[in-house]
Amino acid sequence: MQLLELLNIYSKQFGYNDQNNTILLKGDEIYQAYSMTKPITTLAALLLIDKKLISLDDDLSKYIPSFKNKNIKIWNLLTMTSGLTYSGNKSNTQLQIKKVLDDWKINNYTLEQLCDELSKIDLLFVPSTNWYYGLSLDVLSRVIEVVSNKSYRDFVKEEIFNKLNMNDSDYYLFDKKRKANVFRWTYKDDQNQLDQVENFDFLFQSIDKLPVCNLGGSGLFTTADDYLKFLNVLIDGKLEDSSQLISLDLLNQMKSDQLTKNNLKQFFNWNLNEDYSYGFGGRVRIKNHNDNNVIITSRT
Repeated sequence: MQLLELLNIYSKQFGYNDQNNTILLKGDEIYQAYSMTKPITTLAALLLIDKKLISLDDDLSKYIPSFKNKNIKIWNLLTMTSGLTYSGNKSNTQLQIKKVLDDWKINNYTLEQLCDELSKIDLLFVPSTNWYYGLSLDVLSRVIEVVSNKSYRDFVKEEIFNKLNMNDSDYYLFDKKRKANVFRWTYKDDQNQLDQVENFDFLFQSIDKLPVCNLGGSGLFTTADDYLKFLNVLIDGKLEDSSQLISLDLLNQMKSDQLTKNNLKQFFNWNLNEDYSYGFGGRVRIKNHNDNNVIITSRT
């Protein structure tokens, strides 16, 4: 990934936020960002690394003792090479994580409790030997809490949102009137149609009130304009006043290919596009690169 300059030369919203009542999008809607949360958490962790409060080579168990003997490093969490997955039914690991996430929602676990439960599951593979998309960044958000002695949300708000003037970003839907509605394709009466989903709470304990546990891999609510502010700081790590938020060296590592040939093969199987690899907290383009990029926010 190579960000040279982000200029908002054209911004336009299309379609309806509520097609049943023909309410058009206004442009200030608040979206459930889901995995776009991951780069935010990544930057938060890199801020701690920049201050030498944690290291890429640190054992996870140094900060979360229940992960003792798992041999997971901070680097593994940033690169999705920890052996942690999301829930599913393709492996014993996914089935175990499904139960943990079900219990997390029912019992209203804190982030600390969630991570302690995740530490009990069988990893999909030995850390660093493969790649799999999963809950690594969510566990990393607990490391941020332990090291900063603040909640994950408070740390991100103080060190990122406030400094970037991301005033429309948080970890719950703080303004219901600006909710970006969710739609999904369904097949009905021999044709495809878009149906509005009233309460889309996948991977959320709650939406319209602050949950007990804010997930660093999926919990963000934000606007298109706010997220553009975040992307701008990834260019050179500088704030609007030209002060340095994060070192350029760490930013370059974040945007660089971090995978070996062995775990890159699994990434290609998942990604189905050999133009990309994985950096810290997100995929990065490694070939057929051009400098033109389009950012689209959608709720389907």
